[in-house]
Amino acid sequence: MQSTATLLSVRPWVVIASLVVACNPPPPAHVTVESTADAEAPEAEPSAAPLDQQAKACLESAACTAQEVSQLYHRALESKLDVSCGVFATDGPVPDGAAERQCLERVVAKNDCSDGGSPSLAVLELAAALVDQAQPDLRRARALLAPCYQDAAVQTVLEHAKRKEHDASTPAIASCDALATTTLAQVACMSEHLEGEHAWLWMARKHYDARALPLFDAAAKAHDAYAEAVGRVVYEQYAGGTMRDPAMRSAMVRVLKRRHARLAALPHVTTQSAPLAQVEQQISIDRGTALRHTPELKAQIDAADAAFDAFRRAEVAFHAQIPGASTTLDVTLALEGLEDVDALLTP
Repeated sequence: MQSTATLLSVRPWVVIASLVVACNPPPPAHVTVESTADAEAPEAEPSAAPLDQQAKACLESAACTAQEVSQLYHRALESKLDVSCGVFATDGPVPDGAAERQCLERVVAKNDCSDGGSPSLAVLELAAALVDQAQPDLRRARALLAPCYQDAAVQTVLEHAKRKEHDASTPAIASCDALATTTLAQVACMSEHLEGEHAWLWMARKHYDARALPLFDAAAKAHDAYAEAVGRVVYEQYAGGTMRDPAMRSAMVRVLKRRHARLAALPHVTTQSAPLAQVEQQISIDRGTALRHTPELKAQIDAADAAFDAFRRAEVAFHAQIPGASTTLDVTLALEGLEDVDALLTP
């Protein structure tokens, strides 16, 4: 079943190059992807599907272990099937630097800068990986970027290579954020983050039993809808500008990573303490201020409010099934809602 209120503009784990979209994409009403909270994914059938499809089915199955996910994705890569290189990234479900470089090599072979255009994110990531590997290959990294349009993203990698050449202890580029210095790279990087967050949820749901899993899925689905609603507000806030798509995706990533950090710490989550009524009152005040500044966003802000209320109820119900989880989560969630409202005041 396909969810109509979910996170990404592509299905999870497609080739990274396909994540690069035009600078003026359609509005996020068209953004759809299969949600982790949809019907239970089918089990992998080794004899009935290609390895890349088996790997995806295994990722999405609560019955499939992390080790099985890793084995299937590595086998799919070795079989030269199309898998997303983000699978093997540091924050992916199967972190493996060598496999990520192997995957990037394959993508770049089909999508280099031979036409003199701006580099794809895959080209930038491969060049950075060559600089940061145990035995840096600075010559090849520079050669890879030489035919590209020398935009700010290319200069970022070249400057990093120069620092590495003079000081071997220069820290590695940790994520695509450091490379996202052009609109093209920013859109692709945010898509990569969204893809990674989606995969993390698939892996996280493997840890819950039959009693908690339906509540986990319900909360995930409600949060998907809320993240998209926040994205819609920001997208409209940047109407007419080239940064509206990166800004939308960045807002969604911020919301998703915040919940990721909280779920990853369960059951030992440090929740904040404050009078709930006071927080709710401040939300109302700040929401009113936001609407006075941007009355044209009322429909989107109202939709985000409704989505947040639904998510908060679902999240509290899920946490109630986790032994030792905080009983003051409602306050923490209210403060998160306040943070999101205040973000509208300082875009």
